Amino acid sequence: MDIQTNKPGSSISNNRTEMNDSHASTPQRVKKVLWVFGNAVQDITVEVDVERLSHESGTVHSKINLADKGAEIEAKLWLKTQIGGQQFAVQIDLQQQKAPEGSYLLEGGGKYTLKEDIRDSHVGLPEPSVFVPCENVSWGGGGANVITFLRALAPSKDVVPIKYTDIAMSRPLAEDPILEFERLRRKIETARSQIERPRRTLYSFVRNLYDDDPVQAEDYTAQIANIAAAYAPERSLEVYLASLPVESVFFRPQTPRFRRNWVFSRFKSAYHELDNKIILRGSPDELPDEEEPRIKSLLGAHSSDVGALLLNSLRDGPLFRAAYSIYEGAYLKDSKVIAILAMTDAMAKFTKWLLKARRRLENPPPLIIVVNETELYKLARMLGGRPEPFIEHGGLPEIRKFALLTLALRDHFGFERIYVTLGPRGSLGVDRA
Repeated sequence: MDIQTNKPGSSISNNRTEMNDSHASTPQRVKKVLWVFGNAVQDITVEVDVERLSHESGTVHSKINLADKGAEIEAKLWLKTQIGGQQFAVQIDLQQQKAPEGSYLLEGGGKYTLKEDIRDSHVGLPEPSVFVPCENVSWGGGGANVITFLRALAPSKDVVPIKYTDIAMSRPLAEDPILEFERLRRKIETARSQIERPRRTLYSFVRNLYDDDPVQAEDYTAQIANIAAAYAPERSLEVYLASLPVESVFFRPQTPRFRRNWVFSRFKSAYHELDNKIILRGSPDELPDEEEPRIKSLLGAHSSDVGALLLNSLRDGPLFRAAYSIYEGAYLKDSKVIAILAMTDAMAKFTKWLLKARRRLENPPPLIIVVNETELYKLARMLGGRPEPFIEHGGLPEIRKFALLTLALRDHFGFERIYVTLGPRGSLGVDRA
């Protein structure tokens, strides 16, 4: 919903006074924003060619093997990669997975959680390790993927303003680049003061430097490029969002930690090929509950223009609870505000808290629930139900069973709408009416 504000105009000439008065009385529309809360990660994507690696190291076949069911990798083996100046390393040591005969079986399309974080350096890396080529480094995870998709659907920020909130992985203002920019500024100021007839402003000095002293100008340009590299879009989520463009509002903990996934895009050998992605997720610590008041304070300062909220793949309880409280407050001011909850496995753990919070209110605000088939069954069981599968053996959905299942959820959530995604088979949806 749009809100209206008055912004006075100003006369340019006597002949245009009437026109400007007309503009002064015309209310301007201020767009409400779509506010997305997510859990972005940095994806390091690699490819493993077993035959090529075996030419570099004769022991690779004993550590990495491609079988019919997937890729077999020696437990606790270190893999490393590099793209440009960025280095990464991962130890194949998985949570809640067994390694019979000393190897893990990674199935195509599988997602596994590492016991430790992915490193961003090769320094001190235990040997032996195996180097694999890096295809790219990009932003992934529920938050980043949703934002990228939304902006592709609605490229104009003036038509669909989007805001994104996450737990930050760095504190850029505390980094060396800020100091480096200041040193460079002082160096340019010194150069300007030493010329025989200094120009009036630093701006004009720099603007003409490419003509007056191209050698010095290129030196300064190279220094700026080196500083800016630390803020390249693939390294800085904030810069990536700004390039879309999307406004970012991040909570920055005292000791931020990078969230990374190690993604195998493809395994291949002389006789087999596996091109269904395999994802190894890092395991950074979750945010402590004590941070919740600070998050609420930060979000509250940016909540005046919210029109809809999307909570997707959140893993940190303080952020989930703060985001939902923002929704409750926004709904009290404007009943057209709506919240969409993508109930992934990560967010399902907040279900009981959410239901308790909604029962406090006589008329809780409506929700749109988005969930896949597997998570729908889990959610129903969590709420004490005994869900019957509404799709069996890859056939058509049984609408009656689906309706009974969603009605049971509605009794708990009071949802406005529920979507159940079914992969390549499409999706099913139910409205409150």
